[in-house]
Amino acid sequence: MASPTCCYIAKVGRGDMERIAKIIFDEWLSDPEKESFSVIDRLATTVSHEVAKFALYEIARVAERSEEYKDAYWAITNLLSGLDCENHREEALDKCRTIAIHTLSMRFKRE
Repeated sequence: MASPTCCYIAKVGRGDMERIAKIIFDEWLSDPEKESFSVIDRLATTVSHEVAKFALYEIARVAERSEEYKDAYWAITNLLSGLDCENHREEALDKCRTIAIHTLSMRFKRE
């Protein structure tokens, strides 16, 4: 697949999506007493790309503050560029849904 010049969505690979899912799991789902599905719900939504962007901004804030997640920050930024691109928005939304599904699978593996 040729890399689009309008955005960087093609740079977001499976490993990046798994890394983003790990951030979500660690931050919002790892503690059963405090788990929150809000970010996953926003990523999985098909209502609006703006809703998915809001979730990615929340994840980016976590990635910025933790040295452990610095490498995922650029993947999040590349995913955001895809949501801003009318030509590749659907592909970016599909990747967001994939991240949400992967995160949920991590949660159910915990049980």
